[in-house]
Amino acid sequence: MNNYRYEIKFSLDELGFSGVKHWILTNSMLKKRYPDRYVSSIYLDDSNYTSIKDNLTGLPNRKKYRLRWYLGNSEKQPNFEVKIRNGRLGKKIAHPLNLSVKDLDLLSIDKLESLISESMLEFNYEIEKYFRMILAVHYLREYYEDNNGLRVTIDKKIRFQYLDGSKSYLKDCPSSNYHKYIAEVKFNPELKDYASKLIGSLHVSPVRNSKYLLGLSRFGHVNYI
Repeated sequence: MNNYRYEIKFSLDELGFSGVKHWILTNSMLKKRYPDRYVSSIYLDDSNYTSIKDNLTGLPNRKKYRLRWYLGNSEKQPNFEVKIRNGRLGKKIAHPLNLSVKDLDLLSIDKLESLISESMLEFNYEIEKYFRMILAVHYLREYYEDNNGLRVTIDKKIRFQYLDGSKSYLKDCPSSNYHKYIAEVKFNPELKDYASKLIGSLHVSPVRNSKYLLGLSRFGHVNYI
């Protein structure tokens, strides 16, 4: 299955975070691959909240749509991304948008939604015309990788914003800080046996985790872990 990979997630408190960091530092195969950088996403959904419902019901084949951008050593164009889930495997398709990161603060939410909808149609995604931004999530990500291509990321300083329709600009939307960490192990299917042994040495149980639903639960809109 081309470009599909496993994505195993872990929710960590302070003690769990310390344990995972120790596990990374004592695993000679895992090396810091990139500088830490801030990652932001805005999740989009249709008027029937299809992405939310598909995730809550555990539908094995589903899609999520989001706007994604990065801040760190350099600024890049935001991407329109489609996250595709096929059972336990997932992949993403990214399309650069003709926007700058600064536009995300300067443009109104209505204008951003209009531009994103136009882009979705341009990229030939069959969606309904009314597709709106629901939730933003921001976090600082650490990146580690071994020579086999197995990647470990740790997300910290997580903050959610709910786009409830009462504010015209993203920066003014209500926010909620999340005081746990989310670690993720990502690997290609051919590394499954190798990754299973490595994850087993971590001694932390994986969990089902969606930042989209986790953020919505922070604002009382869904019941989720």
